[in-house]
Amino acid sequence: MRVIEAVQPLPGDKAYLAYLPFPTELCVLCTGRVKQGKKPACAQSCMAAGFEHGPVAELAKRMTKPRNA
Repeated sequence: MRVIEAVQPLPGDKAYLAYLPFPTELCVLCTGRVKQGKKPACAQSCMAAGFEHGPVAELAKRMTKPRNA
């Protein structure tokens, strides 16, 4: 993933800053960040908390039943 910084100008000399995760084929799963005990950039920056990272066994334990539509 690559994180793109997007700046949207707002009235009154203000700005809205957003970090957008962008998948690439060059993704290395942020090995440097993970070795430091940090989350990958995509998981850290996702405003919707749509990314989870960790061992598959731990992630499977945390899965919940999907909501009914």
